[in-house]
Amino acid sequence: MAQGTISDDFSGKTAQVRGVHDTLSDQCSKTHTGSDVENIDPEAENEPHIDEKNTRSNSLYNEYLCRDKDSWTLVLLLDHREVLSRRNRSILERKLTERGVTCEVRGLHIGDMIWIARRTRGERIDEFVLNVIVERKEVRDLSGSIIDRRFAEQKHRLQACGLHQVVYLVEGSMTQQTTIMKDGMEDALCLTEFRNDFLVHMSQNADETVAFLSAIHRRLLARFPRDQCFNPKIEGALCPSKFLPSEATTFTALFAKPLISFGEFNRKFQKRTNFSVSEMYQRMLTQIPSLSTSKIAAIVHQFKNFTELMEAMNPSEQLGGDEMDASVSRLGHIRYGENNRLLDARTRNIIRILLQSENYELS
Repeated sequence: MAQGTISDDFSGKTAQVRGVHDTLSDQCSKTHTGSDVENIDPEAENEPHIDEKNTRSNSLYNEYLCRDKDSWTLVLLLDHREVLSRRNRSILERKLTERGVTCEVRGLHIGDMIWIARRTRGERIDEFVLNVIVERKEVRDLSGSIIDRRFAEQKHRLQACGLHQVVYLVEGSMTQQTTIMKDGMEDALCLTEFRNDFLVHMSQNADETVAFLSAIHRRLLARFPRDQCFNPKIEGALCPSKFLPSEATTFTALFAKPLISFGEFNRKFQKRTNFSVSEMYQRMLTQIPSLSTSKIAAIVHQFKNFTELMEAMNPSEQLGGDEMDASVSRLGHIRYGENNRLLDARTRNIIRILLQSENYELS
């Protein structure tokens, strides 16, 4: 499969994926869903509180962000879980460093790679999030995430993060044996590209992944003010793309809008660890096959907790065998969705088997 593209055998559903130099454009078109710049450092006394929506002109915003005496460093942040999960824990960081990419390992609460711009202004150092985020998946992990629904959840969180350029990086051969067949994974990636508007990139191994990340890093670095940049000069660094509109090639256009620090961004998307009983009940139901969000909402509305659901599904001694069958079970009257449809027999049967069976061994 060609690097940077989805293969042409996606059942005729896709064409060649656009290159990196054609994708890092129009970063200002989407706004970040979250806090204002005032949340970056609430104790700062000498900096104006700038909210781009209320800024009188772009020049004031640019002046706040970038001044003549500032120094900048472009840094690629790698999620520590992504690094520790690899067989050779240092190979990714080492190979990127060998290519001149300034990178650090940190705990990321969303995505596996993200770029920040580190600004040094006197004795003060700020780290601002740039408009590119990467979710990296090995093929086997992709297959597993589709089955356990992490795939949909992660895409939703990536869309909600507010960064305009979301890269879904799949590493490994699609022909290897996985739980989901090759066609199924390709269909999922096609939908990810065209429905979610992510850049889907295929790489065969870690070396191709490093080359791809290095290309993005060079493209971003080309827009940094060279005389104010601490990054080492990379041989063959790219110039601003002639395919991009002029306003997208400016330095300030690389930043997330509204401007947000890395610390604030990372805290904003930290996953919750304390859930109520009702929330845990709903999360448990998501693990049942064929249960969509609307079906779960209807079940929770009827049975407020797992105990009520279990009691409703327990067969009564006074009921005959037909009454115990899923087709006439106590779930049969539940309606869900905009069309007010009844739960289908397959869904009811799965729930009945899970809640009534003493064991799940196949005879």
